Amino acid sequence: MTTLDSVSTVYYYYQKLAKEKHWGLGSRLLTPGGVSAVLNIKEAKFTADIGLDIVSDKTSIEIMITTGTFEPSDDYDYDVAGATSTDNTTSTASGEYIIADSNTREISESELISLTPWQLKVARNEIYARHGREFVHKDLQCYFVKQSWYKIDPSFSESDLGSIENKNVATILSYETKTGSPLLRTDSGCK
Repeated sequence: MTTLDSVSTVYYYYQKLAKEKHWGLGSRLLTPGGVSAVLNIKEAKFTADIGLDIVSDKTSIEIMITTGTFEPSDDYDYDVAGATSTDNTTSTASGEYIIADSNTREISESELISLTPWQLKVARNEIYARHGREFVHKDLQCYFVKQSWYKIDPSFSESDLGSIENKNVATILSYETKTGSPLLRTDSGCK
């Protein structure tokens, strides 16, 4: 299988899935720069080895599943801090934010490299959403209305944002522009 999502996005997706299913984990590795990854899920009735590599501009996913009776792993040290939504129909794994602390610390461009265009759009707009901004784009409306923390504030003003938040919006917007994000000024609608 292949996907346009980054290696790290797919890696964290499978860790999130393992956490939700309460599957034990075996060996796992995400290489620096997110070029490749491996993940082993060890469960009583199956084991699965998941290999991820960047092939051209897509992430290649290879899953090998072995069924039978196995000694399940008791390692439940899931690393889902980087796990995020890959589309606009699900919430994020880290407290329902793409970048949970983008309102309190300056983020760097290097933190944005592994994010999909959708995640970049959400990360930039969740800064506004924290202050109750109502969104014109349907994709953002549908996404944020599902977040437990989001409440529309009819008196929202961009002046509600602090200096760190404004810097972070600018950093994300600059990165989206630099990378030619297809969702920068596009409404992908509700799904």
